[in-house]
Amino acid sequence: MSIFNPIKYDLLIGSEGIDTGCYEYFPRINKLINEPKTTFKKIHNLNLGIIEENMDDYVFAKYSVGDKALSNLAIQSAQKAFLLFRKVPLEVRVEILKEIRERLLLNKSEVLGLMIAEGQPKVIAEWEFDEMIRAFSDKTLQFYQREIIRRFDDNNNNEKIILQRKPDGVLGVCLPKNAPLSSSMLSLLALLAGNTIVLKPPLKNPISVFHVWKKIIDAVIIEKTNIKGVVNVIVGNSKEIFSEWMGNPMLKDVLYFGGSEDGFKAWGQACQNNKKIILELSGNDFMIVWKEIHHLEKASQAFIDGFIASSQVCMLPRKALIHHEIADSFIAAIIEKSKHIVPGLPGDYKTILSPVGKIQFFNEFLSDAINKGARLLCGGKRINVSGKEASDGQYIEPTIIVVEEINRLQQMRLFNEETFFPLLTVIPVKGDDDFIAEQMCDTVNSNPFGLRVSAWVRDKKYLDKFISEIDNCGMLRINSRHVEFSEYLPTHGGTGMTGGPYGSLNYLWDKTSHLQGVSIKDVD
Repeated sequence: MSIFNPIKYDLLIGSEGIDTGCYEYFPRINKLINEPKTTFKKIHNLNLGIIEENMDDYVFAKYSVGDKALSNLAIQSAQKAFLLFRKVPLEVRVEILKEIRERLLLNKSEVLGLMIAEGQPKVIAEWEFDEMIRAFSDKTLQFYQREIIRRFDDNNNNEKIILQRKPDGVLGVCLPKNAPLSSSMLSLLALLAGNTIVLKPPLKNPISVFHVWKKIIDAVIIEKTNIKGVVNVIVGNSKEIFSEWMGNPMLKDVLYFGGSEDGFKAWGQACQNNKKIILELSGNDFMIVWKEIHHLEKASQAFIDGFIASSQVCMLPRKALIHHEIADSFIAAIIEKSKHIVPGLPGDYKTILSPVGKIQFFNEFLSDAINKGARLLCGGKRINVSGKEASDGQYIEPTIIVVEEINRLQQMRLFNEETFFPLLTVIPVKGDDDFIAEQMCDTVNSNPFGLRVSAWVRDKKYLDKFISEIDNCGMLRINSRHVEFSEYLPTHGGTGMTGGPYGSLNYLWDKTSHLQGVSIKDVD
């Protein structure tokens, strides 16, 4: 019998590795794509205690799985650490994040390797890594530091005023199946306010989170503060762990990533249990393209970004509102560009498309749109990793449809529900310029979701109109890639079914703290 020796990851509780003796197994992604049935069978047999020949060829890692009792232990650890970490000076907490950033850069190739091993195409893993680094730039951290503690002098009243953010306590973080590592970086900003963290990566996709949070993040925190248990990582049954969180008085806040339906259920539970919950849910973003032809190339390329990872990233453009004067040119450009969007193994630089997790819903959404007036421009077929049509293929061709009558759009499922597969929609908007701009604003603001909006426009009149009248999004990007990141601005946050009733641009150090006012007067 061949030796079976996969990489092993333990839970992280109180800065100690916890081997529970109960394991899940993570497949080698290339085998999962090329030989899905064989790979699933081998992992099934492993769960039965059967170790077959050449098992290492199919299994990349094994990792411990926890339960409600260990979840409680992780929260206890975080609470104990919180009583110490909240006293760490803000300047030190800023230095912790800077050092984490530098360690990530130092270990970039290893981190990217793990993200690719989890199935992220190489070019997309690099984009996500850049997002992680930019979120902790010196300028951005300095801005956050100024906002967390602000001081004012009122000389007329001989009074000093301090506005300061105070930490809420222990934060529980439910991470998504797609992009768990880059999503986990958002929760790091809770440390700035003095909170501690219990992180729950997805049960089937926790490898990169385990590695980075133990080897880099926890290590840096201990070096800088000598406090153990500031960050903790546990995986297990999501419903059981979330239930334990809801009943645990030591856990104060929850950061929840997921679909809108499940997210609003979680919001209801949290409210009933007096927990603060920050929602990062579905996205269904719009792009606007005005009639200026000179930005056609950049705008069309930015829209094609909507096919990144087969559109299985929340902050992608999925629907484009196009001034009718350039609609034909825009459509021709994106169809041509879509021909170069291909499936493939994650380690290949040419790969953009990923296996589609919700592939069974694609035809339902496409048929619904066509039955309600949309027209198929390209794509629409199920394909295999080689790009050939296959009834059991794990991929979908990049698919583009056009909706010629904007008043039909809101009747379609692709408007009212998130499209988590490679289906992009173009909507030419007709009329005079003022009417077109008004239609664009009204359509964007009626979107049930509100993550990002991007617009390509130089005409000052309409640029100002979009800035002043578009309010249904966490971020509005003008004349830059929809998926781009900027200093001072967070990566997440939105309105409506994206962020819930309190949704907005998400500064997590703000959302996981409470504002305290202090007045100081000299004693006469």
